[in-house]
Amino acid sequence: MRNFAQKMMLAGIGAFALTREKAEQVVNEMVKKGQVQGEDAESFLDDLMERGEQERNVLKKTIRTEFDRIKNDMNLITKKELEEISERISQLEKRLSSEAHKDRTN
Repeated sequence: MRNFAQKMMLAGIGAFALTREKAEQVVNEMVKKGQVQGEDAESFLDDLMERGEQERNVLKKTIRTEFDRIKNDMNLITKKELEEISERISQLEKRLSSEAHKDRTN
């Protein structure tokens, strides 16, 4: 399940991942075709990169929300919750052991 979620997130991020180098190539082509003015190219590139970052953040949030929904629907617990339960069990075992020792000495 976790592996699937990681693959899904990486695939989604990969779909929106646009390196600055690739974006520069796209913008340069647009300048050549007259779709973007040369003096506007740098700000257009910056805007493009920022929008890409915003899209990645939205996608991450969407995936996290969906993953949490699925986890809750399947009644799964988190690693932190498991660690907390394990700690409580350890404390209870110590208390039981201590009580058993007291009973034997009395």
